[in-house]
Amino acid sequence: MKNFGDLLDSLYSKASSQFANNKKNCSKILKECINTIKTDKILSDQFIIFNNLKTTVIGENQVNDYISENINSIKLHKTKDIINSNYKLEKLCNHLGAKIKKNKLNESISNLCFLMNTSKNVNSLHQSKNIIKENLLSNKKTKEIDTPEIPLALMSKLVSKKYNKKYSTLSESDKTLLKVILENKEGDEKLFQSYKEKATQLLENRIVENDDSTLHTNLKKSYKKVRDMEYVNESLINDVTKLHYLIEGLA
Repeated sequence: MKNFGDLLDSLYSKASSQFANNKKNCSKILKECINTIKTDKILSDQFIIFNNLKTTVIGENQVNDYISENINSIKLHKTKDIINSNYKLEKLCNHLGAKIKKNKLNESISNLCFLMNTSKNVNSLHQSKNIIKENLLSNKKTKEIDTPEIPLALMSKLVSKKYNKKYSTLSESDKTLLKVILENKEGDEKLFQSYKEKATQLLENRIVENDDSTLHTNLKKSYKKVRDMEYVNESLINDVTKLHYLIEGLA
């Protein structure tokens, strides 16, 4: 059985590779991926579980229970049904020419979901749990600095049971960001520069307006960081996403 996380990452990678030269195709890949997952309960559940175990920020006292709760929820489904569901994503990967690559964290999540707890598998299960645990505990440090990347942050909302088919509860900010990235017509560098200029202007205004010494220092650090940002095509989606949410927070 192909690993759900590896299949999903492959589709993300394929979409990202199309972004610079063929945004329509990038959008098409993301839509097909979203629709395939949303219309299959098992794929939706796996998406939520993999997303939880990759991105959640959690303390050391809760991490073991959190892992177990997520793993137990996928075990409510029969293995043969999961295989059939994952095959839908595998077919989509093959149809779109998405190369499937293995990832250690994805493999670890899959091991806990599907390996039997036998003497033969004890070491593998223990190692897999430690890899997941280390990842979750390291998220706190990175999430204090980084903004969630597209498409994962929005995909989480699109797939979640909390959102309906028309995504009516997706925030206007998220809708705007997704639309801007996928339908950008002014050119990638111009898009980046427009976000950078708006962010620096807002930061300048906040620096002038604010009297709190600590906040003033932090604002100046943020201003310097944004001012020094340069256009890099390979990191455009992530950079624009960070600037977008920074602007939203300052506005």
